[in-house]
Amino acid sequence: MNELFFEEYRVAGLLRTNPAFFAAYKYRAESSQRLSRYSLIIDSGYSFTHILPMADGNIMREFALRLSVGGKILTNRLIEVTSYRQLDVRSEVYIMNQCKEDGCFVSTDFWADLTCAKSRDLSVNTIAREYVLPDYIDVHRGYLRDPSEKPKDAVDRTKLQGYILRLSNERFTVPELLFHPSDVGYTEMGISEAAQYLLTERLPPGVRPGAMANVLLIGGNSKFSGYKERVLNDLRSCVPHDLPVNVCAPPDPQLYAWQGGALLASNRDDFDQYLVTRREYEENGHAYCESRFPVT
Repeated sequence: MNELFFEEYRVAGLLRTNPAFFAAYKYRAESSQRLSRYSLIIDSGYSFTHILPMADGNIMREFALRLSVGGKILTNRLIEVTSYRQLDVRSEVYIMNQCKEDGCFVSTDFWADLTCAKSRDLSVNTIAREYVLPDYIDVHRGYLRDPSEKPKDAVDRTKLQGYILRLSNERFTVPELLFHPSDVGYTEMGISEAAQYLLTERLPPGVRPGAMANVLLIGGNSKFSGYKERVLNDLRSCVPHDLPVNVCAPPDPQLYAWQGGALLASNRDDFDQYLVTRREYEENGHAYCESRFPVT
């Protein structure tokens, strides 16, 4: 890839890295609660989840983990369940991805929520919702609504007939795959299990307390309601009670890495530390780039 940029595109300089590096840079620059030079970045996106320990803002490559668990698995599972139970939506990936983003949440008490979702009494079942599908005439984007909400009139009832998905336990059983992908046959650790493995077994003992105290969640899956609390509860249960566990979820986890990159570019001294110019590439070659770039 370095040769492609320098020799084909003829760029004047190049910096190649992971989103976790930019996120850690912004976190270190702006966080007033930073307790250590170490941190742990959990980047859960559409196709993969990366769990990356950081030391002084640099990725500890030998301890990086990648899980084949992400939003795509959740969307496919929601499509499968909905097509089996209600309506064939196998060709509506985009709409069902929106449905997942709007209607799903991460449960912090799975069995209690499952018991609640079994009830047909809407005063007891506070989880049940209806997802109004777009018809691209009157409704251009699907939205979530309370099932107790009634159509305003006969015209509204006719308009909505056939364009509603009823969601109950799907709202939290689908995101549960982030933590237990083996439930649908994936031979992968879940996010919490993989983070626990790093924090309690794989990382050097001197790194663990700092990483536990600085866990940063980024990526689209971090926007699920309850995600931060679930990760915090799972990690808190596996570490000694005298060690602090702090999980940080930025207001916009999808853009956090990009914001970190913009912050790095605005600081010329830090930016030049990782930038490789064309002259340096021509003098030192590909291996020099790999030694300079903070990538896994």
